[in-house]
Amino acid sequence: MLSQRRPGLVYTNTGPEVREHDEDIDADLVKIDQRSVYLGSFDPAYEDNKLDVQWMYDDLTQCCGLVEYETNNREEFSVLWFYENPYSTFFQEPNWICENKTVWSLMSNEAYQDCLDSDFKHVVNMSLYGNTRLFVPSMLIDTPKEIYECTECGCRNLSVPSGCHALKKLPFPSCILFLDDSFVVYTPPKNSAIWSRVGVQLPHDDAQVPLLEQAEVPPPPEEFPAAE
Repeated sequence: MLSQRRPGLVYTNTGPEVREHDEDIDADLVKIDQRSVYLGSFDPAYEDNKLDVQWMYDDLTQCCGLVEYETNNREEFSVLWFYENPYSTFFQEPNWICENKTVWSLMSNEAYQDCLDSDFKHVVNMSLYGNTRLFVPSMLIDTPKEIYECTECGCRNLSVPSGCHALKKLPFPSCILFLDDSFVVYTPPKNSAIWSRVGVQLPHDDAQVPLLEQAEVPPPPEEFPAAE
């Protein structure tokens, strides 16, 4: 979840559990953005950022977001909420749309069989040989900008493959599918910050997602490195 007050600061703990420093405290019930929440104590982890960060909890003591205050001026603050999908939470963009379908429904029979044969462990890496880029939540913090290909063995990866010395860099295809950790497809809002993060132009309104075909010359499944 990107800080709204410190460029480059990412809040990585977006789970619902009570934060350790908030255990066994009497939290204040306050109203923020027309929502009643319990406000925890200041999180000491962000003192070096000169931010006073307080986590928010709902009436079931589930963490639901945070407030970040400027240390020297508490009238300057930002409210960050947790949403139902990781993209809305990361960018604070509630208008991401769940398409209620998985990437499997967009695959040809041959491409699905390739994934099945590798026990679905290397789906993202296998997609590097096709014309559609698969983007998953783990890529949000350290977003890959290019593909590495070994000119000797043809192996492709999102990081420099170990043991390969003759490498070239390939651009990503402009067609992207955004997936959650269950491979459910999401569509970003047109003005989403994701587009600049992945380094592509905004898609046209009439852009179509093609059927994901079998990779033309994929290496055997055991040769795929684990996705970063």
